[in-house]
Amino acid sequence: LSILIGILLQILALTRRNDQRHATSEHVLMNRLNVALKSTKIGLWSLDLDTGVMWRSQNHDEIFGYSRPLHKWSQEIFLSHVLIEDRDRVRDEQAAGIQNSENIKCEFRIRRDDDQTVHWIKSQSRIILDQNSKPIQVIGVIEDTTQQRLEESERIASTEWRTAILSATDYALISTDDKGVIQTFNAAAERMLGYKASEVVGKQTPALFHENSEIITRAAQLSQELKRDIQPGFDVFTIKTKEQGVADENEWTYIRKDGTKLPISLSATVLSTNEGKVTGYLGVAIDLTERKKAQEQLYTTHERLARVVDATGEGIWERDFATRKVQFIDL
Repeated sequence: LSILIGILLQILALTRRNDQRHATSEHVLMNRLNVALKSTKIGLWSLDLDTGVMWRSQNHDEIFGYSRPLHKWSQEIFLSHVLIEDRDRVRDEQAAGIQNSENIKCEFRIRRDDDQTVHWIKSQSRIILDQNSKPIQVIGVIEDTTQQRLEESERIASTEWRTAILSATDYALISTDDKGVIQTFNAAAERMLGYKASEVVGKQTPALFHENSEIITRAAQLSQELKRDIQPGFDVFTIKTKEQGVADENEWTYIRKDGTKLPISLSATVLSTNEGKVTGYLGVAIDLTERKKAQEQLYTTHERLARVVDATGEGIWERDFATRKVQFIDL
């Protein structure tokens, strides 16, 4: 926007000169400016504070919903488009800027003339002073930011929705970019590993909480399975899901911030665009501590029962009452 204001200043300077050479330069600059603005939602304007005459670029009036430029534009026409809820504020900000010879920046809503829809406008103005430091002209840029605001609102809503989902699940969800740098680290991951998201997001890779010996072992297994050399590193977590397009699930050991360890099941999935470009990876980790304990208890119970049977010489059988079949159980 500052560049556009600079071009407008140059045009205005040429306008004050009367010779043919400068008139030609002004015409060339104006044509170039209108071409540059044609495909945008940015308009330029200037206001002569002595005469009240306003100049606008060709697309200025289009932003306010006019299919062709009005014969005349004025501050009154401009304010009539500004929503009444914003009108007094805009008028006051403009008056204060002129009085204090300060640049003016404001955002407000207008109602377009054609379809009566409400649009957001960003305005930036610069005050031009004469040799006695008296304000004589205001030049400005207006931009229709409705689509930008809509996209930003959708992005915020999407982020809030995603954050709510990430926070609600008991699974540790950790995503990375395509280089392995952590991008998201949900609340369950914080509880599981003891790190705050701020400590790892954009700063660390999952190697921070993995046992190096397991990474080396997994690299050797993949080298044998894929029949090519796989070096220990981030590829051991991602190469199968990247190449095969399916989740790669394995058991690993996580190392918490305090140094304690826990067994986990990690499912790694590739993240990609609609065009197939890899943008990152998502890891979903489940704490296997309780499951491992249950398996150990079951194994211990089985071993004890087997020793009792061996010591007594008795057998164990079960009967299916539906089929009346008896089956002896081999421990």
